[in-house]
Amino acid sequence: MKKAPISADAALHAETHASYLLSISRHNWWMLLTPFLALLGFAGTMASLLTLYQPSCSTPWVLLTSGGIFLLAGGLQYLKRTGGIWTAAIVLGILALVLLRGSLITTGLQYLINTIYENAYHTEIAYFQIKSSISETESVSFLLCCVGGLLACFFSYFTIRRPQFLLPALLSFLLLEPGLYLGLPLVPIAAAPLLAYWCGMLSMRLILRRTLPTKAIQNTAAICGTGTALATAVLYTLLVLLGTWTGYTRSEADWERKRNLSQSFSNLQLPSALQNLGSSLGLYHDPDVSQLGTKNKLEFEGKPVLSATFDTLPQSAIYLKGYTGSEYRNNCWYPLDEAESNHDQSTVTQIIKTYDCAPQNFAFLFQRSFLPQANLIQCTIQLEQKDNRYYAPYDAYSDTAAYSNDAKWEPSKHADSYSWTISQPQEFLLDALNQAPLEEYTFSQDQNSSNDAVSGFLHDLGITENTIPINTRFPLTQAATVPSAIEGKVIPAAIMESTLYRDFAKASYLQIPKTSAMQKVYDALPESILSRRNPTTAAGQYEALNAIRKWMASTTTYTTEPGKTPGNRDFTAFFLLENQKGYCVHYATAGTILARYLGIPARYCEGYLIGSDVLQKASQTKITVTDKQSHAWCEFYIDGYGWVPFEMTPGYYDPDVFAQNAQVTPPQTTTTTAPAVTQTTTVSLAAGGQQSSYSLQSSGTTSVTTTRTKASTDDTQKHHSALSPVFWILPVLLLCIAGVWFSRFFILRRRSRCIRDISHPKQAVFTAYHTLLRLLQLIGIPYHGQLLLEYQDEAEKALAERHLPTEAVQLLIPLTLSVDMGQKTPSAAEIHQAAAALEALQQAVSSSCNPFRRFFLKYLHHLC
Repeated sequence: MKKAPISADAALHAETHASYLLSISRHNWWMLLTPFLALLGFAGTMASLLTLYQPSCSTPWVLLTSGGIFLLAGGLQYLKRTGGIWTAAIVLGILALVLLRGSLITTGLQYLINTIYENAYHTEIAYFQIKSSISETESVSFLLCCVGGLLACFFSYFTIRRPQFLLPALLSFLLLEPGLYLGLPLVPIAAAPLLAYWCGMLSMRLILRRTLPTKAIQNTAAICGTGTALATAVLYTLLVLLGTWTGYTRSEADWERKRNLSQSFSNLQLPSALQNLGSSLGLYHDPDVSQLGTKNKLEFEGKPVLSATFDTLPQSAIYLKGYTGSEYRNNCWYPLDEAESNHDQSTVTQIIKTYDCAPQNFAFLFQRSFLPQANLIQCTIQLEQKDNRYYAPYDAYSDTAAYSNDAKWEPSKHADSYSWTISQPQEFLLDALNQAPLEEYTFSQDQNSSNDAVSGFLHDLGITENTIPINTRFPLTQAATVPSAIEGKVIPAAIMESTLYRDFAKASYLQIPKTSAMQKVYDALPESILSRRNPTTAAGQYEALNAIRKWMASTTTYTTEPGKTPGNRDFTAFFLLENQKGYCVHYATAGTILARYLGIPARYCEGYLIGSDVLQKASQTKITVTDKQSHAWCEFYIDGYGWVPFEMTPGYYDPDVFAQNAQVTPPQTTTTTAPAVTQTTTVSLAAGGQQSSYSLQSSGTTSVTTTRTKASTDDTQKHHSALSPVFWILPVLLLCIAGVWFSRFFILRRRSRCIRDISHPKQAVFTAYHTLLRLLQLIGIPYHGQLLLEYQDEAEKALAERHLPTEAVQLLIPLTLSVDMGQKTPSAAEIHQAAAALEALQQAVSSSCNPFRRFFLKYLHHLC
């Protein structure tokens, strides 16, 4: 048989939709539509960048440069063979320019992000602190010129030459979506061209579908058309629901719908659900990690989270602690690291798990020794919602509490209901601590040999001496006056606190972040704070903490809408030195770190606060606690006593205490009312009792001054971040995965039908032949334009060397030559035989490839 000089392209008539448009004269009118659509997409995307994000740039220069590149790239697409190569050359040239002027691009990007951040959150605080001699207009203009040039190449090439791809449509959506997410104002003249572009591409694909040369290309156009329709619907829906249009004032009903949409997604609590799932599967060491600075504002629904039932209502506020943050790093509070290399930590943990010597019990046990007249109150806590936390009051003890370390516990039976015995002193605790200073006492094992609990404890602790010096606040003989239920627990607790835990607390809870950002905070502290470093008494600790909160109250403003902390800032430094606005989490975090800086062991706490105003108004002994009562505070350690809560948040204590010696003159303010918060004596664990020179008057509902800044949240300046990132990233990922899977499913199914379609035999042969050539090229046996029969011999030899079947090559290439050159009509048997051989080769190739290559062939090229 004579070898015919036929090429693969000639056998297929038209390799792609674009080449068909360029080669068939009767479709020339479409050649006028495609550049118009490309212009709409390019112009709409550039208009969105310039109007939605409002960059500081030379707009005429940006439009002139990017528009010129668009005209050049658009004209190149009509060079049938070299247009794509020249377009790629332009793209590479722009990328090379980006690399050569990297500092200009980086600076421009930082300026642009600052502009977006300021417009989105209505703030004057820049995300990046830029120290560069390059001007903002110069750098941003250069950046947008490069971006505009790349967009021009993409829109011209993929709209005029390769319209079956959705890349420019996807790119325009990705550039537009962050602005919609941030609620930036969108000019209709920017969005309208994009919608027209997407709808035009959809219409063109649907109309041209019937005129395409092969059924496989028709099916591809249909699939892309469907994708365009879905993408258009999604974009339009987002524009309507989330977009903020310039020149259009939304009605209150529209704003309410947006708020309800945001709230509906937030109610899903997907991050918490995933976190709890990971914890139950053992994927996290401890899921209780408090991430700071991720919320624009506090939002509560008033849902009940737990109930507290008392036999007698307390006279003062009750703090219910559910989480203790010990280590501050990367804008998070972490539990104390339980590394095995920390000998003291492992010893403390072992003693806690073996005996009832948890540090959280110290306050109750010791208070019963030197304040036996303190009231005892029974409290039962019932969880209404599970949040992977259990809550404990201060100055309390429970024989069902199982502590896993010195801060975390859970009920021994994992019940949703558990009970505590709370001790509330009848006199002010600080006075009692001052009247009971630390003194040295001696414990004799010989005199207490009958106490098996104490003897076993000392044995496990490794103490063999007969007499043990204990530094505590009460004579050891007073321990005999405590209730019988805890009689054998006071002495072990006093020994552990004096000989082990006190030093452990100072070693573990005095760690401070030593970053450059926090060093600026330490350098900014006034002498009124620095002069109180390393206090040695409980009163000295209290005075130092009071100085810290006085300084914070005079330099910052309490608000429930402080805005997010930029990702490149330290949460505490940003709060104290830049933003200077925050709520309880900000004050508790900063207060804890500054307390440690002064030498006071301190920890960050989260939970719920039952204020004294709530207790006084209660008509029954059961108190329902809602999410509105969630709170954060600081706790510090008093030697010989235990952990004591200390309130750092303005409005939760008497604000008049800061009227004296104010460091900064407050700006002009407007007065708002804080949530119903009751001040109690914060140095007392029970926060109650008689007043003294150290006490703070209870203030009930407190007026809090709030400075009106650019970050106003009036209805006329609403900027809603409608969806948390996790709620749009996850659906997008799922949609992408589903799209890839369905795309492969439909393409394989339709191709299989096409190559077995006996009603269109020639089309079936050409489709199978084209699929064979693509498969051979991707496995390293490419066709280089040689004679097809010579290529057949080379392909058979290469496949045999790889132990792959050669029947598909032996059947399809001669059959294609006879159909194309000899105008032969293949029989149904020949079509089915060729299709079966091709599918066998595909399966063999898939089995022989490594997983990465197999994924490449299956999901990117759909060839196996």
